[in-house]
Amino acid sequence: MSTKNQAKEFFVEAIIDKRVNLKGQVEYLIKWEDYSIEDATWEPLENVFNLKALFEEFEKKRSKLNTTENNINKESFQTEEILEFLSEDKIPSKVLSVKMFENKLICLCEFSESSTGIIPDPCYIPSSILRENHPKILIDYYETKIRFVNKK
Repeated sequence: MSTKNQAKEFFVEAIIDKRVNLKGQVEYLIKWEDYSIEDATWEPLENVFNLKALFEEFEKKRSKLNTTENNINKESFQTEEILEFLSEDKIPSKVLSVKMFENKLICLCEFSESSTGIIPDPCYIPSSILRENHPKILIDYYETKIRFVNKK
């Protein structure tokens, strides 16, 4: 009986994050089916196969919702997509800053750890959505900015 090195197949449950490694290669953090989040691994694109739809969905959500302070775009503030993003076990925990964008107040929010063990990157959320869905964190932020002056 001969023994051959057979590659075991693993199935992707989710694409969690993306980075560029020190060699300049794009890698994705992969959550493997039937494995815990602690077993997720960073994989270059050539190591994973037949995931075009998952990659497209990941990139679409990432480009629309994970804006940075210097890169705000109009697509980031489509209410339905923000509410969908927030309802997927992503709960804002703190407002980091507030600024005006196209005459609307937007809040840079950080998030609590999700049930999968991942902490989403901070992103901008319109204050109107926070007021309606998560008013406490908005109030907490404004309370840190209040300064009382004693008049004598």
